[in-house]
Amino acid sequence: SFCFPVMGYYHWSLIDNFEWDRGWTQRFGLIALHPETQERQLRDSGKLYTEICTQNQINSDMAARYAPALLDTLFPGSAPGQPETTG
Repeated sequence: SFCFPVMGYYHWSLIDNFEWDRGWTQRFGLIALHPETQERQLRDSGKLYTEICTQNQINSDMAARYAPALLDTLFPGSAPGQPETTG
């Protein structure tokens, strides 16, 4: 597995926002914002980010749930639920 010391992460943006040249059409926040009602809803990306921060890691279980197509790329030869090897 990969053991990179990640010192920080910056995500743009926490909540969907208004883009001057595109209005509300660009949806890239960890939290979805419905402009008409101002209702907010945590996206799957926000749930993943919460888990990464809470557990201070990303593991094969998370990859299997949130990005199954990338599981083998991120954790070659690893099955969900099995401990990842450290290199």
